[in-house]
Amino acid sequence: VSPGQGKGDGLRSDIATAATAARSVICLCLSLPSIPKPIRLLTKPAWNLVAAATPDAGGGEKQLALEAPPQPAREDYVQNAVKFLSHPEVRGSTVVYRHSFLQNKGLTNDEIDEAFRRVRDPQLTTASPSTHNLDRCYYYKGVTRNRMKPLTSHPPADTLPPPAPMDELAIDPPPPLPLDDMLMEIFLRLPPEPIHLFCASFVSKHWRGLIHDARFLRRFSEFHGKTPPILGFFTNETRTPLFAPTSDGFTLSTSTMSHRDWWVLDCRRGRALVDNLRTGTLLVWDLMTGHKRFVTLPTQACHGQLRCSGTVLCAAGHADHDCHSCPFLVAFLRSDYTDSITSAWLYSSETGIWGEITSIHTQNSYVYAEQTALVGNTLYYLLNHGGIIGFDLDKNSLDLVEAVPYSYSKIIIMPAEDGLLGLAGVDGFSLHLWSRVVASIDGAVSWTRCRVIDLEKLIAPEILAACIVPVEPAAYAEDAHVIFIYVNHGMRMYMIHLRSMRIEEVPRKGACRSGFPYTSFYTPGITTGGGDDQAELLNIS
Repeated sequence: VSPGQGKGDGLRSDIATAATAARSVICLCLSLPSIPKPIRLLTKPAWNLVAAATPDAGGGEKQLALEAPPQPAREDYVQNAVKFLSHPEVRGSTVVYRHSFLQNKGLTNDEIDEAFRRVRDPQLTTASPSTHNLDRCYYYKGVTRNRMKPLTSHPPADTLPPPAPMDELAIDPPPPLPLDDMLMEIFLRLPPEPIHLFCASFVSKHWRGLIHDARFLRRFSEFHGKTPPILGFFTNETRTPLFAPTSDGFTLSTSTMSHRDWWVLDCRRGRALVDNLRTGTLLVWDLMTGHKRFVTLPTQACHGQLRCSGTVLCAAGHADHDCHSCPFLVAFLRSDYTDSITSAWLYSSETGIWGEITSIHTQNSYVYAEQTALVGNTLYYLLNHGGIIGFDLDKNSLDLVEAVPYSYSKIIIMPAEDGLLGLAGVDGFSLHLWSRVVASIDGAVSWTRCRVIDLEKLIAPEILAACIVPVEPAAYAEDAHVIFIYVNHGMRMYMIHLRSMRIEEVPRKGACRSGFPYTSFYTPGITTGGGDDQAELLNIS
């Protein structure tokens, strides 16, 4: 019904007059039972008025919706939408997702309808609603979406897709994981301390098989950033046991190993190297598996007034903790006070023999059992008075390293972050990290202080204020990127995570001025009963 003077250029009245006239016609039409509801009334060609068949809550007059006219479809937009809908990966998604995506790209509902019509998606052959959006109408006098569904004059009704069932609009859930895969995903997210996988492995034989699988153990290490937890310290300090645990779930029985008979030389990649002072043998000890191997020292290494140091290495050169079943190397250095000669030997577990001896003159200097650093194929050892000596494993030669141009009460050597030789010392309450840099042009070697850490920002000020003896670096856990600081007041030890700068206090039973950190993930073969000189996981839950 067209109010006014008719179609064409006869309509000169404004929109307000047309709407008033249309309202009268609508009221008349709604009173006739033969007129379908809702009714679309065409007024001026620029607008559509839609009458709602349901009266308002007050029982008053019927309400109207004023609808914007359809705009001509933009063919380039429609073609782009057709390409999108035709993509194989898009065809598998729900209709709602595709419609919403195109709408966010600025397409009108008519353009989206036309694109769907051209694609002829098989999903739309079943009953599905029109892809029209209910926001297409601008409602008048508060007509809500639930009370009125807008209609459109094009495209024709027979070309629109039929209504879809409600489950078509739901997002399909991912397929469930197989039970074993789900279990391993849960195991991966357990804390890295060995006690957790250890307890899970005793639930059933099936669980034990999943946890002991070598591929799962590698994934577990990678999931935790290949950063094994710190479980304790080996130390040569007589006031503490040979091994002091720092984890409540791990302990090591060393009741038969006294400081008078045993001297710790190294702890690396899950293995400890301990010197038996009475028998002249070295013990290579895998704490997790309990495997021990005794190595007899060379005859020349057992005579004279000696100080010694040593290192145990994975012969396969692994940079992670998959070394428990691999052959190993042992480097042993000893200094003789009488002639100021430092000598070195290299042992291979594959051949079972020591290599040729190599020596160097170290005037008034000797090696002692502190942490060593492996950089490339060279092992570096500390000398007294802050000196450093390098043992080139490939060339089987010793060489002295220039001292750092700074005076510290104590230093520790370690691999630097740039992969070169580094060291750490404390000046006052500042931790200094150094790196030994080789110039690319002339090959000149120099020490560069690359990092300074203010300990006053990390440690409680009342603890530092009470310090009488200077704060010292105690050890470095290479696998965990953690440096240990010893504070004399209260005999406290702190570990500083160099990457995150997070600080933790070590339990009192694990505090020591100097030691060898022991780090490890869970390894199959660990014992449960403890016994003498065996690792033991304590189920503290």
